[in-house]
Amino acid sequence: MKKYCLFILLTVIYSSCFSPQKDYVVKPKLIRLSPDEIFDERIVSDAIFDAEELATDTLKNKSMRLFLKGVDAYKNKKNPSLAISLFKNSILEFPSPKAYFELGNALLDSDEGAILNKIYIDQASKSFEIAEKLKFQPVSMVKYV
Repeated sequence: MKKYCLFILLTVIYSSCFSPQKDYVVKPKLIRLSPDEIFDERIVSDAIFDAEELATDTLKNKSMRLFLKGVDAYKNKKNPSLAISLFKNSILEFPSPKAYFELGNALLDSDEGAILNKIYIDQASKSFEIAEKLKFQPVSMVKYV
């Protein structure tokens, strides 16, 4: 009986040392940018990383549609003010280097840029910096502006 109790005690102690291994899985949460955050490089990078991890193609598609409308407004309709709004909305859906590059160009060409010169120039500069950080190609276009 003593041996039997000792055996049970040793078995319990031995089995308690080896608890089942838990595999933790990190589930990224989709970060949505606010209009105040589109020029914050760290938050933009986090938003892109999380969106890539979640494979959110619908966000990319919606962002691309807004971007193309912005390009149309800026290049074809010669309406930089409308283009700025569309590019910012595109970035809010899913930040892309092209959207930041075109946003910077539209900010510099905007008629309101003459009135709000300092704000628009600062935003344009930040747009080009973020486009470069997001690996806009060709880099010479960002550096030249």
